[in-house]
Amino acid sequence: MRALHTAATGMMAQELNVQVISNNIANMRTTGYKKQRAEFQDLLYEKISRVGTQTSDQGTVLPVGIEIGFTVLEWKEIPIFPKVKLVDQRGDVAFNAIDTSSRWHEPTPPGEYAATAWIPGNLLNEGLISVQVAICSFGATTIHHHAGCIDAVSFHVQDPAEGDSARGRFTGQWKGVVRPMLEWTTEER
Repeated sequence: MRALHTAATGMMAQELNVQVISNNIANMRTTGYKKQRAEFQDLLYEKISRVGTQTSDQGTVLPVGIEIGFTVLEWKEIPIFPKVKLVDQRGDVAFNAIDTSSRWHEPTPPGEYAATAWIPGNLLNEGLISVQVAICSFGATTIHHHAGCIDAVSFHVQDPAEGDSARGRFTGQWKGVVRPMLEWTTEER
């Protein structure tokens, strides 16, 4: 399956390269037009840090950090940003998230970067979670992936059903990808 993904992403990269070349040809006589180049590089690494573990006998789960390491090779005129997508074992998307920090509103200078997305404890339902990571930019109405990895890392969420758990006293299986521990308020009327 990974070989098919590699082939598909290679074809998408070549498609982007052809689009950039076509755009350059179409605009070569336009006054002030600056030639564009498509450059590609593999993601350097992905890792999980502080894997969710129990912090006490009550079963409180720590946040899980997904760190994305990448290198910007050349100054580009478009801002880029890191993105994560979490998927359960059935292929259902738990969520997509991007780093909305203002540091990604301007073009990123060349250098090595590490961005960490923190997933709160007591958010995900039990089961196998796969993480997809990417470095992206915004189009008019789309997100363009410049580098990425499907199934960068996977981890298993297990709720001991003890103490401070989103499952409370329920011992059965919850449905759904997320099972957040929400703050509730109740008043008698």
